[in-house]
Amino acid sequence: MIDIDVKSRVPIYKQIYNQIETLALTGVYEPGRQLMSVRQLAKLIGINPNTIIKAYSELEQNGIIYSVPGRGSFISSDLKVVSEEKQTEVLESLGSAAEAAASLGVPEEAALKAVRDAYKKEKEVKE
Repeated sequence: MIDIDVKSRVPIYKQIYNQIETLALTGVYEPGRQLMSVRQLAKLIGINPNTIIKAYSELEQNGIIYSVPGRGSFISSDLKVVSEEKQTEVLESLGSAAEAAASLGVPEEAALKAVRDAYKKEKEVKE
């Protein structure tokens, strides 16, 4: 399920981080689910294991996964705090985008339509 875009300006470890974080926060990866080992994932997507280690390390630091020595890495069961922080971050970004749109003269109704369209598109993807 991890898809790497080698042409992206986003570092590979960050792409891995973002995808696992999204899968965990949206419930696709349920709490307690074991992640692939570093070696397995590195081999599967054809990258250096150190890149996977860096992504897993950041995921663990941010409470998205936890590691059990000798057993592997697992999705954390306490993602509520992480989810709330992420929602706050996204809402702040949305507010900044709305301010930028307003300062450029984008009509309020057009901005609201863009938000509604994004929600509609996401809902269709989930169905």
